[in-house]
Formats: sequence, structure tokens, C-alpha cells
Amino acid sequence: MSVSLRIAVDVRPLSIPQTGIGRYTEEILRRLLESEHQWFLYSDRPLMRSIQAADNVHIRSGRNSNKIAATLYPQLQYPVWARKDRIDVFWSPRHHLPLALAPSVRTVVTLHDLVGFLAPETMTAMGRRLETWLTPRSVRRADAVIVDAGSTARDMERVLGYGADKTHVIPLAATRNERSASMPRPVPSRYFLFVGTLEPRKNLVRLLKAFASQCERIGDVKLVLAGDAGWGEQELEQWVSRLAIQDKVILTGRLDETSLHCYYRNAQALLLPSLYEGFGLPLLEAMQYGVPVITSNCSSMPEVAGDAGLLVEPLDIDSIAGAMLLLARDKALHGRLSDAALGQAARFSWESSAQKTLVVLEGQ
Repeated sequence: MSVSLRIAVDVRPLSIPQTGIGRYTEEILRRLLESEHQWFLYSDRPLMRSIQAADNVHIRSGRNSNKIAATLYPQLQYPVWARKDRIDVFWSPRHHLPLALAPSVRTVVTLHDLVGFLAPETMTAMGRRLETWLTPRSVRRADAVIVDAGSTARDMERVLGYGADKTHVIPLAATRNERSASMPRPVPSRYFLFVGTLEPRKNLVRLLKAFASQCERIGDVKLVLAGDAGWGEQELEQWVSRLAIQDKVILTGRLDETSLHCYYRNAQALLLPSLYEGFGLPLLEAMQYGVPVITSNCSSMPEVAGDAGLLVEPLDIDSIAGAMLLLARDKALHGRLSDAALGQAARFSWESSAQKTLVVLEGQ
């Protein structure tokens, strides 16, 4: 594109400990900043991850530390900055747009999921209210909507009833960490791995029950749960104790990038039997190392896993348990799924995703 645009981005996902949306924002943005456009990065607080210094990159951040203000700040302050910076395009990679932006500003929003509508019981009351109020208004205001998976596009049309005519499906990709081969921390010899925030939507209580039911039959395989504690984590710890599997379950907490990928690389399988996922990035991050996956047969997960995993019914503990036992015992199946995992992961690329995102931002 020959015309240089002034593009603002809501980079709040880079101002907090990294999540899936933070990974997405960082990977896409790093590649977008190499274009000829002028980039204005807005956040309610200082960024936790560095952004490459360049003449076409401008960062504006506040000093907010309050969760409620984190929602109000972009609604009130971003439109002020956008007028001052003469913004042509505004992109939010995290569901919500500043609704008071001038009508002349072209807007793009990335909608990763519809958890607030399709799995509201797995969210906090405050989070659910924010999602169900701001998301529909942001989608209606947006000139273009990016979704990670075709299932989310279909869900959006079914739940909201509008937006299909301006929706673009642009999948995520996996970030490889070659340093993980050095194994900076010891890992069990055989283990199933879960990666994600420890919260109800991830279906971890049923996962624990399924694992406990098969402990005797799968032998020395442990279960590693890697991720930050979300709401409901106290119940999770109680279930580990109640099921008497303390010696079989390892809760690592948040891992640094090298350690996380070390766990990915050496896992027997990745387990992601979530009740709902807008994409399920850990699936790809594991499959790039040839690690098979066990994941749910709903929302985006079959789309991402392809032929590289076993699909289970997330509400059926026996279904989850059976898949774990099968993959732990059947070496031939494990080998076939491992080969398929490498092929499936290779179909996704951050470079391709970033290029497609840039086309949407430019309005082509």
C-alpha cells in the first residue's frame, strides 16, 4: 500500500503477565511494525514487554493500577489520544473498542471467543457483564472483525445476529523456543501436560477425576498443570487432595518461556478438554514439537487439532479417561498422532497471520 496510515493499537495485553491474547498481540504487532505505517501504541499502564524502537513507533501509556479503571480508561482516554494523533485506523486485539472514537476513524476488533455468551458460568460476574455489554457494541461499531477460527465466526453470527459480512478468519500460530532443548529445569520422565489459566472454563476438575480413575492403569505417568491460578483455584487444590493424587499431580504455576516449551517438548500428550475455546493456542504450541493432543469435540478445538489428536466429550469423565489410557498405552497410535501433529502445526504461521491482519487494517 503506497499511502502511509496512522494506526493506533490497544496494547494493554502487553502491560500484564502474558496470556494467550498477549502472545497474539505481541507476535502480530512485532511483524506489523515493520510496515511503512505510523504506529501508535496505547495502554492504560506501562508495558511489561519491550517494543522495538523505531521512528514509526509511538507509545502512549498511563499509570493506572485499578481493575475497574482499566475498563474505563480506554473508553475515556483513547479517543482523546486518537484525536491528538490524527489516527486513521484503530485496532483492538482484545474484544473491546473505545466506543467514543470519531466516526472518521476506521475500526478493527479481534474477537477471540464468545465465552461471556456461550459459557457464562465459567467467568466471574464482573467479567461476564463487561463482555456482554462491550463486545456486541464493539462488533457493531467495527468496520472489520477478525476472529481466530471459523467456529467463532459462526458463533458470532448465531449469538449476535450480525457481523458476518465484515468478518475475517485469521488463525493464530505457534511460537517455537529452541532454547527449551536445554531443559533448564527437571521434568518427570512421563507426563500429560495441561497449559492455561487454572479456571473453570478449562474443565480441570473433570480432568483430575479422569486422571485419578486411570492412575493405576497408566503406571508412572504424571499430570502437570502449568499456568497461573485463576478464580476457583482453591477448589482445584482441594480436588487434588480429595482424589489422593498429590504424588501424581504437579502444579508448576506460571512458567518462563524456556521452561514452558521444555515441558511442551517432552510431554506424552497435551490435554485441553476445555468447555469452550476461541482457538486453543496451547494445542499448536505442543503440536509443533510432535506432541499429540487430547482435546474437546466442541467450539474451535477440532478445527485446530485436525488429525493430530483424540477428541473427547468434555462433560464425560469416562471419555477423557479413555483417551488418556489409550494414548498412554498404544505406542503405534502415539507415533501416528505425533507425525500428524508436526504436519498440522506447520499449516499455521505468524507471518501469514500478520500479513492478513495488515490487509484488513489497510482496508483492502
